[in-house]
Amino acid sequence: MPGGRLTIEAAANGPLILAGPLEIRNVEGKVIFRGDQTALCHCGASANKPFCDGSHNGIDFRTV
Repeated sequence: MPGGRLTIEAAANGPLILAGPLEIRNVEGKVIFRGDQTALCHCGASANKPFCDGSHNGIDFRTV
């Protein structure tokens, strides 16, 4: 990936928002995402882990 700044922001009662050049690999080392922005599950309920699918809304997830 080309260089650049990656920012991570925790959305209130929602996912972790990653912005900037990034690459996510699974345990086998296969690239499962390459891009400039994505949202990662913070609540643990997503059916599409590690990515957010909006499940936090249905379980009334709250961050501290």
